[in-house]
Amino acid sequence: MSKLDRTDEKRKRSVDLESDSKKARQSNSDMDKSLEKALSSSTSTTHPEVNNQHIIAEEAKSIMANLQITNIDSTIAMSIAKHMATWQKEITNTFANMCKNLVDSAVNKVEIRQDKIEEKTVDHEDRICALEKMADELDQSKRGNNVIVRGLLPNPDPKVSVVNMLERGLGIHATVHDIRYAIKLTLKNETQDTISVKVAFYDQRLRDEVYARRMKLKGSSVYISEDLTIKKSALAYEARVYAKTLPNTSTWTSEGKIYMKDEVDEKPRVINSKADLRPADPTNEQTTRKF
Repeated sequence: MSKLDRTDEKRKRSVDLESDSKKARQSNSDMDKSLEKALSSSTSTTHPEVNNQHIIAEEAKSIMANLQITNIDSTIAMSIAKHMATWQKEITNTFANMCKNLVDSAVNKVEIRQDKIEEKTVDHEDRICALEKMADELDQSKRGNNVIVRGLLPNPDPKVSVVNMLERGLGIHATVHDIRYAIKLTLKNETQDTISVKVAFYDQRLRDEVYARRMKLKGSSVYISEDLTIKKSALAYEARVYAKTLPNTSTWTSEGKIYMKDEVDEKPRVINSKADLRPADPTNEQTTRKF
């Protein structure tokens, strides 16, 4: 066989192979179409529910998914609701304890500060009382040469009224030159025919002699007393009022101090405040010490 004949034979074989391939592909395509038609005819019926089976299946899957999500949400909600009361109680208790601790801390700080303020106040009050007492004693010491004379006969010069009273009432010879000053006073229960005078002597010995002889004026309208400060004068008045309520109690002043004697045979005691007016009860003292 010649070379040309072999070439023609190869071409012929190639054409036959290509033709067979086309036929096979066409046959496969026809078979697929027939299969689709058969499937379509097999699933297609006159009943709508059967025709919609695939739709129903999809909806069923969707519903199941939704039900699963709903069940999960419901479970979570029930769990949260179950623990919500406990959480709320714990949060409330925690917050209440925090608030209580803050309030207690603030109250404690305020109480501590208040105690310190009260201590300082008491200390300041004690100091003020001590200073007032010192000032009162200093003021009283400056009145050592003075006396108060009530019920004097009036005179244009109060010194003359005092000198006449000393001569006639006490038997003490003195002149107006022995008196530093004599000042008229406006006192309670003063009658229109008499005057009250504050007298300051130059010599304290003369003043002490006048005060020592004052009892000679008892029964007359003239009354001599010490020149006390306002505080001591008020306390002396309280002492006199208290002494009048008891039969054997007496009170007087000497050198700016207030004395009181509860019984005739007892020693006098010094009155520094209203609390000193009543004598101490030994029974109460023993009871107090016992407890």
